[in-house]
Amino acid sequence: MDMSIGNHLNARSGRRSGRGRKNRTGKRQYRPLPIWNWIGLYLALFILSLTSKVALFSLDTGWSIALSVLIHLLCGYILNVVVLRNIGFHHVYSTLRNVAVTKFVAFVLWPLTYPVIFVQLLVVRYL
Repeated sequence: MDMSIGNHLNARSGRRSGRGRKNRTGKRQYRPLPIWNWIGLYLALFILSLTSKVALFSLDTGWSIALSVLIHLLCGYILNVVVLRNIGFHHVYSTLRNVAVTKFVAFVLWPLTYPVIFVQLLVVRYL
């Protein structure tokens, strides 16, 4: 299972993450990345998921576990739609299997995988 996300952001526009647009003076202008927005969304969904699990497990009914799993998967789906659709995979490694496995693992295990993805994006961008 290859969790590498490549070195492209916003693959639809074809721009690499390390490049910026040149302004009239010839200097590069770096546009702000939505990574910080994604991290904020992750934290909000993590807190929502955690508080819903605590609240639902305190009810101790049969539906509380099913509803907790549903909320967990819904949060993973939201993060996949917002974050992974805007990350381009490297063209050599973007086989159907690699992309599907990466997205499925990120969907199911989102509290563990998204911090790793965010650290990788920040390293690619700032180091």
